[in-house]
Amino acid sequence: MRCVAGGDRTGPAAVSGQTVMESLAKVRLVAVGDIALNGGYEELARKGRAQEVLSAVTPLLQEADLTLGNLEGPLTERPPVSPPWRHCMRGHPSYASVLRAAGFNLLNLANNHIMDYGWDAVAETIERATAAGIRVFGAGRDLATARQALQVTVNGLKVSFLGYCGVAVRNPLYAAANQPGVAPASPTQIMEDIAAARGESDLLVVCMHWGQEHVGYPSPANRRLARDMIAAGASLIIGHHPHVLQGAELLPGGLVAYSLGNFTFSDEDWVGANRDGRSFVMPMRLSEAARRTAVLKVDVADDARILTHELIPAYLGADLRVTPDLRPERARELRESSADLSRRGYTFFWWATMLKSRARAVARQQSAATAVWRRLHRLRPRHLRGVLQILGREWEQLRGVK
Repeated sequence: MRCVAGGDRTGPAAVSGQTVMESLAKVRLVAVGDIALNGGYEELARKGRAQEVLSAVTPLLQEADLTLGNLEGPLTERPPVSPPWRHCMRGHPSYASVLRAAGFNLLNLANNHIMDYGWDAVAETIERATAAGIRVFGAGRDLATARQALQVTVNGLKVSFLGYCGVAVRNPLYAAANQPGVAPASPTQIMEDIAAARGESDLLVVCMHWGQEHVGYPSPANRRLARDMIAAGASLIIGHHPHVLQGAELLPGGLVAYSLGNFTFSDEDWVGANRDGRSFVMPMRLSEAARRTAVLKVDVADDARILTHELIPAYLGADLRVTPDLRPERARELRESSADLSRRGYTFFWWATMLKSRARAVARQQSAATAVWRRLHRLRPRHLRGVLQILGREWEQLRGVK
């Protein structure tokens, strides 16, 4: 999907217009979704092959002045601090230099897995990223630090970054006055931070870890919040967490990409233990939709106007490599997904889509864990408790952080 300020254009004139617009750009920003370096990525790192993961998209990432991603999990070898029934994610420390070599110079840390291994692991991640030449935001030793905007100056433009997480979890995650963690997606605090940062920057980028997992469209509530953020002064909102792509829309005053999906993510067999002490192995496999990702490219003028934006399709293969996806149907899918945001009766459409998507995901999760649905005659009380726990987590995810 390619859009030019002032409306969509197609045909040869559009290509020419796009080229002219790009030549006027003062700053180019490239953004991706979740960078999860779990499972097979650690094995690649230990074999000295970590750089292979991003080699196919490195030219695209390196062409930008600012290249941004969401780091889903710390870069550490420390043991987890979360309970054994919660899936934890981390990446090998060597990926700090791998990400920098690929072009990344900015990482958002405000997400629901960055604290899986405790604050010390986050502090270690910050140190490693900084040493590699990557700046981070969205987490801190206290709430004030986590909410603090990161400001960089590029080609004379002051660009500020804020990061927030809106996912409900049951382990320590969110920063408080005297507690380390990530910035919570409190609408009141977000508006305060946008107002403070807007006066000190030409372009304001807000990263939002939000939305329903495996649902291909943003919730009406998130769309309302996005509009409020743009109206308050945000220039660009970049979303992640749902594990699938969602649409993008150009609003008066700014651009919203609701979810850029998984940029890197690995299949794995999660070994854990439930609250009764029973160990289990849960196969975690990416769906075809979860392998379809995109790279957002935004060109900004010297007066901080968004000149052009483009969603470039990419694909996350079973070999863990991310490659550009040049199939015409992929570009068409991205256009159609964004166009659906303008359909009538969007709220009803979203609820129907969400319930169908989450029911499928829950059934797949429960089936993979215990195969309950195929063995009804062997139901036990613990199976019912497991189902209730899953439904409880679904409600928490829908409700988000309040």
